[in-house]
Amino acid sequence: MEPLSDRELQELLSRWDAPPAPPALENRIFGRTPQASWRRRLLTASIPVPVPVAVILILAVWAVWIYLPSGSRTESPGRQRVSFADFQPVEELRPQVIRSPYESN
Repeated sequence: MEPLSDRELQELLSRWDAPPAPPALENRIFGRTPQASWRRRLLTASIPVPVPVAVILILAVWAVWIYLPSGSRTESPGRQRVSFADFQPVEELRPQVIRSPYESN
């Protein structure tokens, strides 16, 4: 097969039609995106918040959680209150060495 001359190539190119661009490529180039469902948009949405504002909000929520009384922190009626005055020194101290089962005797 012999190479084509410039005239033959020009004639061949003038008859050739380029295929259309696929829709996905066209959407990416022109910025068109398919509409997502409202559920997907709700799950993937974001709200830009400056870092200092986010830190202040986190600290405020943490402070409210720490300082407000809650029902789980109240004393249960069946428990006694223990103070350091109830502690007494140990009368006899007998230390015991507990060895690992992998350690040889």
